[in-house]
Amino acid sequence: MCSAHRITADITMRVKFSASDRFDAWRIGITQDAAGTTAKWERLPSFNCIATESLREACDVESFFVNEEKMQSLPAADELVEGKQTHVYFFIAAEAG
Repeated sequence: MCSAHRITADITMRVKFSASDRFDAWRIGITQDAAGTTAKWERLPSFNCIATESLREACDVESFFVNEEKMQSLPAADELVEGKQTHVYFFIAAEAG
């Protein structure tokens, strides 16, 4: 599990050194079903899914990228519950079609 600061730095690095270095070309979401989310998006070369320390940290990371960097947020598939393992995932939107 990674802290919000470390995840933010990791996402920033991945975006800046990717085929699409514009944050608004990326999508970000929160999941508590990492296996299901990975199965859905793993075919995308840019897909990444990172475990967070808490739901709060995941929300902080997502909020930063949506509000400050203009990434678009993906809705959670299920209700998010505090205390359950939570992940932030992200990918280049154009790869999803």
